[in-house]
Amino acid sequence: MTHFNFYIAQGKSREGPLMDAWARGAASTGDTMAVHPNSVEAPAPGDVAVMVGLKSIELRQQCLAAGQRVLTFDKGYDRKHDWWRVSIDEHQPTKYLMTLDRPDDRMRAAGWNPAPWKIPADDDRVIIAGGGRKYYITHDLPEPVDYVSEIVAGIRAAGCKRKIWYRPKPSMSDVLPVPDTTLSRHKSIYEILETSCVLVTFGSNACFEAMLAGVPSIILGDAVARPISSVSLAAIENPICATDVDRLSWLSSLAYCQFRLGEIASGMAVDELKAQLREVVSGL
Repeated sequence: MTHFNFYIAQGKSREGPLMDAWARGAASTGDTMAVHPNSVEAPAPGDVAVMVGLKSIELRQQCLAAGQRVLTFDKGYDRKHDWWRVSIDEHQPTKYLMTLDRPDDRMRAAGWNPAPWKIPADDDRVIIAGGGRKYYITHDLPEPVDYVSEIVAGIRAAGCKRKIWYRPKPSMSDVLPVPDTTLSRHKSIYEILETSCVLVTFGSNACFEAMLAGVPSIILGDAVARPISSVSLAAIENPICATDVDRLSWLSSLAYCQFRLGEIASGMAVDELKAQLREVVSGL
């Protein structure tokens, strides 16, 4: 039997249904759960902590230091569906994703059909996908304009002369233009990908959409496509295009890292995540 501690943020209405679903799921699998505010000064005794989003990063570190495992939930990778994504001990499952070895059933059910890798056209652009202000603060990154300017300088230093789109997180309100880029705020990510040959990001979920669209990524932080992508701006003119086998393996495992509320309430997600804890935690 596993004892879960669910840490919930006060005033976050979207976390309530997740908490209720996890409580029902844990009960159906013979496990127990207690609820605590995520403002606690110290972790409660237990086996696994469950929390939501970047705001819980300090609490996550405290739980890990206390010898507990942590499940961190956030918005799903596929924003077209009502998913909750979840990762063990980190904000992304990149350290163990390629070792999960899951079947492709959930990937197929989600309709994830990756396009062939795009052949770059002469006038295709580079996309820089930015995060929200909270993400920059949490990861000790410079101010958005300064950080994106550093990326632009790295792209130019690598000899790339292509025009550059700068796409900040759509919900970010105080966006400033960055020299040598075109600010793109009103087109969807898929529209921009149609005229782009590579996406550069620190941690944006846009690398997921890029992978489905056949556009390779350069991952400078811990974005979810890191296991099958280039990680240096030196590769800007020749980024890694993962094999079909690796890309399908990545998508198949990723589909087992996000769940609908019904799957959580039924216990299916609880059982799957307990299996992942047994399989991969020793390698974290």
